[in-house]
Amino acid sequence: MWRRFSPQAFLQGEGVSANPRFHDEYTVGWICALPIELDAAKAMLDNIHPSLPIPAADENAYTLGSIGGHNVVIACLPKQTIGTTAAAKVVTQMQCTFAVKIGLLVGVGGGIPSKLKLGDVVVGTEWVQWDFGRVVQGGFQQTSKRNTPPNNLLTAISKLRALRRMDRAKGGEKYFKFAINTFAKFHPSLRGPRGFTLLMSTLLAPATSRIRPARVRYGLIASGNRVIKDAGCRDEIDRSLGGDVLCIEMEAAGLLNFPYIPIRGICDYADSRKNDDWQQYAAAAAAGYARELLESIHPEGQSIKSFFGRLLMSLPKDGANRRVFGTLMVIFGTLMVGFPSRVAECPYEGLYWLSAVNYSSGDDGS
Repeated sequence: MWRRFSPQAFLQGEGVSANPRFHDEYTVGWICALPIELDAAKAMLDNIHPSLPIPAADENAYTLGSIGGHNVVIACLPKQTIGTTAAAKVVTQMQCTFAVKIGLLVGVGGGIPSKLKLGDVVVGTEWVQWDFGRVVQGGFQQTSKRNTPPNNLLTAISKLRALRRMDRAKGGEKYFKFAINTFAKFHPSLRGPRGFTLLMSTLLAPATSRIRPARVRYGLIASGNRVIKDAGCRDEIDRSLGGDVLCIEMEAAGLLNFPYIPIRGICDYADSRKNDDWQQYAAAAAAGYARELLESIHPEGQSIKSFFGRLLMSLPKDGANRRVFGTLMVIFGTLMVGFPSRVAECPYEGLYWLSAVNYSSGDDGS
């Protein structure tokens, strides 16, 4: 079902779209903090698109592609750069270059061990900057407000959770199996039955032979600018936020004025035993969920500018077609300076069934 990402195929041009695209067609922005998270994001793409020119002031390096009808632009934070400020800079430049309307912050994070296991996925239906506040008599007072994703992403989460409940046995293992397959793409020696057994025995289940499918949990993510490697500090952050924290990470609070949702694979417990053993698996699990979420969202219609741009480039520019080409150029130029940018969707009638949704901390039953 999932497309296998192959670096060799990428270099040879396989999976690369032959149709040029325009900046305003890329409406999904995917943000990563680590190179392994970028690898997992690329593995989710159905197709990889050619690069587009970017302004000189934009310092990001982009990967363009598509997932389920959505055109996606992927950016990773610069090497050895982490935290809310770095994430904010990457997002700001991305928004200036592309028409991003849906944002995904996808990667790894530290979990609260009493609530999560390594490899589980946390979807942030709330997030807060835990280290923003003031020093008062008696200690530090956290004052940052909790943030939530936009309604369209919350609706997509509800849809995806409902789909998983309808087919729990199959859906409960989907992200888990996909993470295994994605991890194997980066490590060819782990492919096949023997490789799967080796992977499970040495990485994913070091303490037990029992295979437990990854669970997806929904709730509060605590974001800050400090790496947490102390169980006492981790638990204090959780207590200060009402005991609601599922995951601790370093980028979510920096993405202001960006319609996004954070998705984190749990790779450690933010304590003294923190290491990188689970990072690749957790990154793949989070990316797998992000892809599923995108597939549950209807893609936007094609913009008028993009439509005419494609038409212009497909027409021969000699003989009788020159007059047609010239006319279309005038129309296209008019659209570029302010004509309505989207084709109006035809209205339709239907029966709508509304139900209340509770986005409080919980899992999807897998």
